[in-house]
Amino acid sequence: MRTVLRFTLVIALAASTSCAGLLQPGAIMEHCPCGPSSIKGPVRLLFPQGCKGADFRDACRKHDQGYATYGYSKEESDSIFLADMLAVCGNSRRPEKAERKARWIYGLVDRFGEGAYKIAQLEGLGLK
Repeated sequence: MRTVLRFTLVIALAASTSCAGLLQPGAIMEHCPCGPSSIKGPVRLLFPQGCKGADFRDACRKHDQGYATYGYSKEESDSIFLADMLAVCGNSRRPEKAERKARWIYGLVDRFGEGAYKIAQLEGLGLK
């Protein structure tokens, strides 16, 4: 049900004149940095950027920078990412839910982020 609602929201946002700025090149990545970097466009709006007042976007940006810094380990970058997300969970109206979401996002990144890490390392060297 949530996926259907999010998809409907994406369609509504794409059609909205108040969100027309998000359709400019790079605007969605800036507004929605959380999520796989291989996914571009309005679909990025489907990825959680925080939880009920806890904003994970700065943690996501910092995590991407960690991945792109050559020689910085995936494990170190991922553990800092989790710590940064947990640090803002107190800003949430439901801190326990925000913490669960942060740990869930971390688990996905830990398990499936190896490819993104390797690509970012190559990009950091200017090889991709």
